Order: sequence, then structure tokens, then C-alpha cells
Amino acid sequence: MPRSIQTRSQNLGRSLLFCEGPTEQYYFDHFAGILESLPNKFTDMEIKTLPGSGGGANGVLVFAEEFLKDDVNAKGYELYDKYLVFDCDAPENIEDVIRDMRQSANDYRLLITNREFESWLVMHYEDPVPGQAKSELGSPRTILSFHLYKNYKKASKGIVRQIIGDGEAVRKAINCAEEIEAHYNRQGMSLEQIEHYINQMNPYTSVHHFMEAVLEEMNRTKN
Repeated sequence: MPRSIQTRSQNLGRSLLFCEGPTEQYYFDHFAGILESLPNKFTDMEIKTLPGSGGGANGVLVFAEEFLKDDVNAKGYELYDKYLVFDCDAPENIEDVIRDMRQSANDYRLLITNREFESWLVMHYEDPVPGQAKSELGSPRTILSFHLYKNYKKASKGIVRQIIGDGEAVRKAINCAEEIEAHYNRQGMSLEQIEHYINQMNPYTSVHHFMEAVLEEMNRTKN
């Protein structure tokens, strides 16, 4: 993947991602596999993903908390940054769930997509307009079906690979997400306080922060 955008330098090393669903897991597993196969082994970056247990964002939190209560897991992943990867469409009290996530002793980092993970995938093709009502945005799955020239299906490794392509679409998605985030930031809304602004920050994603560092590391180890 030739570098075509300026990515911010980030100290991203060993990462453990608790994913809400298989689509998210397939997406990040794709890059985990690439990093593992790189000939330059001097990289410290490592990605491991684990599925959630269903039940929306709260299910991800419950699964992660139970997983890390196990002494073997806690010790084995002690030096990993822990990420919770989830949508903001469920449960209805998503604001309370996000507050619970922030208060956990496990110091989770949040990879949020509002409303669906497909909102991030849409950014691989086009730039959504920030701040629109949900009814005005159109279905992300319908938009993806249009660009894929076939019905979009969740939990499909083949479709995830097609969307990622050679990586240029990922770079486009990062640029798009940065512009959307900057739009909200100018209005005083940010990831740090998203539980207060979750209805206004739609569409929104913080996935691009993680992916910037992943692509930067891939570029560095190839040079």
C-alpha cells in the first residue's frame, strides 16, 4: 500500500480488540494477518481480536470484563492496549454503557461507530454528510450494495476483503472520518464526550485513529 496521506505518529503496539460482531472482527483480522506476514519483524505492533457475546455494546463490555477477570487472560494480555469495538445503535441506554466502559479498571480505548460499523465501511466509497438525522442518511447497507454491485451481506470475509481492496479505500475512509471528526470538533463535540452528543454525532467513527497507526506501521516495516 503506497502511502498517499499524512498519518499522525501514534504509539500503537500490542492491541487486544473485543469486537461486537464478526464483520468488525473480519475487518481487523485482515490487517492482523498482514502484520504477521511482514518480512520485517522489528515491528512491535500486534493485533488480536476476540468476538463479543452479542447484546450490542453492553455485550462487548460484559464479555471483555469477564475475559479479563481470568488470571491467565489478565496476565497474558497485561501489556496489551484493550479496545472495545462496537456500534452505537444498541442498547437504548448506550450513553450509560459508554460511561461504564470509561469507568472500568481495564482502561479500555473505544473504537466507536455511530450508528453501525457499516457507516465506517461506507466511508471507503463516499463521504457522508455529518450531523444529518438518521432518517436522512440512508441505509449504509443499501449504499454498500450500490458500490459493491451486489447485495451487501454482514459477516462475509469476502465482502470485507473486497471493500478493503488494495488499501487505497482505507486511506480514503481515514480522510473522510478525519473531516467528519473535525466538523464535530468545531462545534465543541468530541469522542471524549460522545456520550453527551451521540445523537448529534451521526455518522461518526473513531476507527480511523487505530487504522492510521496500522497503515503507518505497515508502511514503516516495508521500507
